[in-house]
Amino acid sequence: LDALVDPALLEYVRSMVENGISARQPKISARWRTTPHRSAKDYMKEAYAKMWKDAHNGRTLLCSAELTTELEGILAEPMGRVPKQNPDRTMSEEGRFVHDQRKVNAFGDKHNHPPAIQPRHRELARTILWWKLRVPGIEVHMAKYDVASAYKLLWLMVRYACVFATELPGDEVGIDGFVLIISLSLVFGFNGAPGEYMAFAWVNKMIYQAATPTQPRWHESVPFRCKTLMDDQVMVEPALGVRTHTAAWWAKEAMRKVFGPKALNMDKLEEEGQFETKKINWGLGYDTVEETINLPEPKVAKIRFLINEDAFQYGSVKIPMNLLRSLVGILIYGTAACPILWPEMGALYRLMRGANIGQTNVRVEGDEKEVTQVWAEAWESFELIRTLVEDPGSWEAGFTSGLVAVLTTRERLALPGVMDNLVWTGGDSTLITL
Repeated sequence: LDALVDPALLEYVRSMVENGISARQPKISARWRTTPHRSAKDYMKEAYAKMWKDAHNGRTLLCSAELTTELEGILAEPMGRVPKQNPDRTMSEEGRFVHDQRKVNAFGDKHNHPPAIQPRHRELARTILWWKLRVPGIEVHMAKYDVASAYKLLWLMVRYACVFATELPGDEVGIDGFVLIISLSLVFGFNGAPGEYMAFAWVNKMIYQAATPTQPRWHESVPFRCKTLMDDQVMVEPALGVRTHTAAWWAKEAMRKVFGPKALNMDKLEEEGQFETKKINWGLGYDTVEETINLPEPKVAKIRFLINEDAFQYGSVKIPMNLLRSLVGILIYGTAACPILWPEMGALYRLMRGANIGQTNVRVEGDEKEVTQVWAEAWESFELIRTLVEDPGSWEAGFTSGLVAVLTTRERLALPGVMDNLVWTGGDSTLITL
């Protein structure tokens, strides 16, 4: 790999493989006990099934949580569960279990880990349009590969396993007391996990993009290209000769070189791994033929459900913070497909300013005039969003946008023919005309 990957990055990743990932946390002489969050308590059978799978793969250690002196230094944090989505953005029966490590995270800093910089939809749209301009008349295809288990493939330094623990009630499996689960690999919920994982993901990306197909007369001389959002790698390639087939083979090889022979998620490969002109990438539907992006209907339906909650009605000042975060989280997907949402996001982010850990409801700080203005802008934003999603018959038109629309102004001006059709407008007013 030495000739394919940046030397400093490769050295860092090899060090983590050999020695384990450092949590960069101080040693704390204490013992924390915990119970699962309410979101996980009704899914204990599923939690134990996933826990046993991890134990079978050597990723966790299990013991009785009722031990005392043997477990000094173990800082257990609660486990929660969030729903998972199918590739078509409908809700899956399977959930994702996460560690709520907010107290542990307070002893560290995400900036002590590699940056977890993620691509924007603009970058993917730019790549598609670049290929369409380079090879006119040739279809541009997309494929998406997923890393199975992702974080759990990356091992921790043993001495830091004490801060990656949780407990489950043993009655579900006929055990008195609680079962302690100590993770030996990265977990969802640790503030350093995204950055440490992305170091590996960047190695994978650099290996893939270091290759060029043979016979450039038939397959182009441009190296392969992809965009990686955590464990989702999206390849964008023109349908020239056998270029897409070669790209698919090399993408799998690169992923296995970095993450191991079983890294490729075979279930998702069957659903999303084929090179096609239409694909749902990072929550948005892409169409390279029509050159459009859209927000899938299940996500628009979720916005409609959330925005009609009593908490978001005009005049309401009692808004649960977790409900607002859910709304903002789903709206941020929609801004690329529905650009008129962008100006409204500022009003919603203002409601979240200064939120503390454990804060239940939105609390707007400032003088009376500022508070009144903040709430007025938020209510107007809620009303606009409610109007946009009220009629299902208008969803396709309202939440579909051109790929060009997500580019920056400079990028749009760089497209062929745009400058020729550009109309400059301006105005000036003065109280005195000379």
